[in-house]
Amino acid sequence: MQGYAFQISLLHALIEKGAKVKEIPIVFSERRSGESKLGNGDIKEFFFNSFRLRLKKHSRKIKTKK
Repeated sequence: MQGYAFQISLLHALIEKGAKVKEIPIVFSERRSGESKLGNGDIKEFFFNSFRLRLKKHSRKIKTKK
């Protein structure tokens, strides 16, 4: 896992361990110059990782219903 994608895995692991999480909103301003540091690869990795964690959670629920 590279880039920013580790953040969702870290958050997921902390919640699974019972950590309390609080959302603190932030506001991003448009860049005056330069380009975003997030590339298409980062975005794809973030969504893939989110989907993987959701699928993992869902499959665990199915196994425990037996």
